[in-house]
Amino acid sequence: MAQDHVAVSLAAAPDAVWAVVGDFDGIDKLFPNLEGLRIEDSADGHDRVLTMFGMDIRERFISKDDDARVLVYSVLSIPGVELEHHQGTITVTPEGEGSHVTWAFDVAPDAMIDLFKGTYTGALGDLEKYFA
Repeated sequence: MAQDHVAVSLAAAPDAVWAVVGDFDGIDKLFPNLEGLRIEDSADGHDRVLTMFGMDIRERFISKDDDARVLVYSVLSIPGVELEHHQGTITVTPEGEGSHVTWAFDVAPDAMIDLFKGTYTGALGDLEKYFA
């Protein structure tokens, strides 16, 4: 299993950043280019289905700690991709008068690491634009 992370520093207050990145169901606020977002609850868990690039990507909520500003989730499926495991952890911490956001992830197979690193690097770029 491969592990990596991406991070960004923002001039926005941690609580303001957390209000955006900690909202599992509201990811469309951060990524306005999503083609669609569905929230689905089942006996298995609380999922969001993101539509982008014409694909439905299913992610499952795992846990959220508002006091520590930590959100954990898993990507369950990406069409056409053999994804054995994924877990992402987004953490927002104070940094001076602003915030530091870390997006850590582990994934199997290891060959998927570059795909996720590129995706999350782009996502943090969108987050920077959101708070610019």
